[in-house]
Amino acid sequence: MIGEGDLDVWIDIWIDKPPISFHPSPRDELNMPELKVSASIDFDCRMWKLDTVLELFAKEDAYRILCLAVPRRKVSDKLIWNEKRLGEFSIKSAYHVARRVFARSASLDVSKLPIWKLLWSTRVLPKIHHFV
Repeated sequence: MIGEGDLDVWIDIWIDKPPISFHPSPRDELNMPELKVSASIDFDCRMWKLDTVLELFAKEDAYRILCLAVPRRKVSDKLIWNEKRLGEFSIKSAYHVARRVFARSASLDVSKLPIWKLLWSTRVLPKIHHFV
């Protein structure tokens, strides 16, 4: 959760970017100045500096950042776990996230290849199927 914005824009984990990265992508790889998140927040109006966000970050990440709420009063930055309603981490929720991530990255399911279909359809003892 963004509070005072005392996080490094390029190093700290501060935006939700599925599947696994939480660092924003720069709009221009050569334009990555040392910067705190607070430089992109107008604390008087309690909103994001639209021009700064759009200038620094890739389009998709800029939209993600602009969707983050800026608290009405100054609070400390806080790491929360988005996968649980109350923001608390649990092994169970991490397991489900890992399953989703690995499911997306498994682009080729070997069990659906024709050779495997042929092997599984053969009429042999179950222990042979298991061995194969």
